[in-house]
Amino acid sequence: MYHVVIDLEMNPINREYKEIRKKLTDEVIEIGAVKLNDSYEQISEFQCYVQPEYGQIKKHITRLTGITDETVKDKEPFVSSFRHFLDWIGDEETTIYSWSNSDIKQLRQECRL
Repeated sequence: MYHVVIDLEMNPINREYKEIRKKLTDEVIEIGAVKLNDSYEQISEFQCYVQPEYGQIKKHITRLTGITDETVKDKEPFVSSFRHFLDWIGDEETTIYSWSNSDIKQLRQECRL
């Protein structure tokens, strides 16, 4: 059995996307994770930037994370990035932990959208 700890970076969705904002206020711009074995030793890590679909990176997010529009301009959107993440996890039984409650909430909301 594996243990995966995720940490997401998010960016607020621009106000012009009113219908989307009813379901989602932020979108993932980076997925980071580590995979641990049964002894809780790190065996792998995952990192990918995600191109936002609903606006540019806000300045305060760049100051907080260092992620800019340039960083994500050629990256894949959330759906593709999340598939890569799931492929990285693999088929082995896995427990997923999040760095914060907001990360799990964000994943649920984006997957529903």
